[in-house]
Amino acid sequence: MDTQELYEFADREIRIGTHDRLIMAQAKEASGGVDAVTRQKYWQLRADAIRTKAKENPGVPDDLYFRELVARMNREEGGRRLRANLVGWMWVLVCFGSFCAAAIFFWAARSSFIHSRDSVYTFGGAGVGFLVLAIIAYVVTKRDAGEDPFAD
Repeated sequence: MDTQELYEFADREIRIGTHDRLIMAQAKEASGGVDAVTRQKYWQLRADAIRTKAKENPGVPDDLYFRELVARMNREEGGRRLRANLVGWMWVLVCFGSFCAAAIFFWAARSSFIHSRDSVYTFGGAGVGFLVLAIIAYVVTKRDAGEDPFAD
């Protein structure tokens, strides 16, 4: 468990969002709000915290404690990646389904208009609603894919 490994672990915590909030607050306070310095200060404080916590368990090698932290982070990162993928695919399915539903309701509204039925407004309104939902789902899907449609 050398310093380089601990710093890399702390940086990985920051990147995936599992960092210690209290230590991050201390790092921001100590760095004066400069992001690069905050990051380095967090690495240092987190490495010290891990070393201290590892020493609290007598009879357990420090390296074993660190490996357990890494394994826990790997599980957390895998779970987050899986949830992000599932949510992303859910929005793709909502987008596709909403476009299909909008087409069906617009077709039903057209048919109601041709046959002079009162349901033309109901079907048209539902078609517009599904079209709006499809557009929202499309925008969310593009943002999740890293392609922000509203970016300059």
